[in-house]
Amino acid sequence: MKLRFVILTILSVLILSLVGCGTTSSDVEKEKVAETVKISFEKYFNEKLDIKEIMDNTEYMNSNKYWITVYADTESNIEYYACLTENGQLKDIFYRSTEETSSILDEEEGKKIATEFIKKHFANKDEEINFTRIGNDGDFDFTYGKDEETGKDKVIYINIDSETKKVCGFVLEVEDKK
Repeated sequence: MKLRFVILTILSVLILSLVGCGTTSSDVEKEKVAETVKISFEKYFNEKLDIKEIMDNTEYMNSNKYWITVYADTESNIEYYACLTENGQLKDIFYRSTEETSSILDEEEGKKIATEFIKKHFANKDEEINFTRIGNDGDFDFTYGKDEETGKDKVIYINIDSETKKVCGFVLEVEDKK
């Protein structure tokens, strides 16, 4: 299993270098991004990561103007991933065990877990949370209000670990869902 992590980490680094990685931003910006990643993993998942590991595994992607962190903890068999916009706003984040599981999450239980997560971290009290669908990869998709800048729907795609029944990742988007 540890060999799998080493291989995944090496592949991730190679892929990042092939798609146009290059740090054009200063190390101070990278430090801010790494701190945001660290705080986000603690806030949303109660996962405490080492800031040095985050810094060592964070790159700025010139091709799409995103900051990417890809980190595999070989001791705990967990992969960590975060993507932040050019200006440091969290776009998507997840962690997962690379060990296979056979658990299946009930749809109603998944909706309930995801809705509580959205209420706790994202939606204002007056924003209506609407389930839209279960995505192809098993994520639970919701809308929860309007973006102030664009007027489009705020959308969140939530991944839930079927074994632990905890949210293990999400993607934030702004889309026109009409």
